[in-house]
Amino acid sequence: MSTLVALDSQKHQSLKLTTDKSFAHAKTRHLVPVAVHEFAMAATHLPIVFVKDSDTGQFRACALTGLKPEQNLFWKDGGWLGAYVPESLRHYPLVALKVSEDGDSFAICIDEASPLVGRETGEALFDGANASEFLNRRSEAAVAWAQKNLITQSFIQRLIELKLLQSRSLSIRPNSGAAYELTGCYMIDEAALNRLDDQAFIGLKHGGYLAPIYAALLSLNQVQSLVRLAQ
Repeated sequence: MSTLVALDSQKHQSLKLTTDKSFAHAKTRHLVPVAVHEFAMAATHLPIVFVKDSDTGQFRACALTGLKPEQNLFWKDGGWLGAYVPESLRHYPLVALKVSEDGDSFAICIDEASPLVGRETGEALFDGANASEFLNRRSEAAVAWAQKNLITQSFIQRLIELKLLQSRSLSIRPNSGAAYELTGCYMIDEAALNRLDDQAFIGLKHGGYLAPIYAALLSLNQVQSLVRLAQ
């Protein structure tokens, strides 16, 4: 279970962080958050879908890595199989969270329960009372990701306003066994996109949203890649 706490130079002064390029923390995750900035890169390897938080109603953009909960078909034999690793996985166990809704400041938090966090091996997070160079680099990257995520939320909000998100099931047809439906996902409705009036469509163009929209649509061709990995 994740235990996020804000980094403290006194409380966490002796902590060290190990870099795990196998991304073992993602081995049971069938959905991985992605930012709109990485849609084009992710789309050639992973299906991009949108999921709705049942408690808050907030949507997230995610790469689909499995065909059922707790299944990550891109993680096997101690390593990540995919040619592309979603950026959110690369920052773990550090997370940048906004200090306040209307502010621009971020707090750097750490998952204290992560096996990558310890006191014996790894890169030191602090040099005395100051953040180490390693922590500064990782913090900057985490904040950059958090800012990209805010832009992604604006992108999703525009899709909602234009009624371009549609709840859909994915039809999974394995070579052996019965076909089944993967539910709980939202996708961009291409037909609704084509019905937009010129003003709305041009607005998407000027907002830089058309490229990620088409990337998300094209990414759905990767569902069959998941089916092949499952077999």
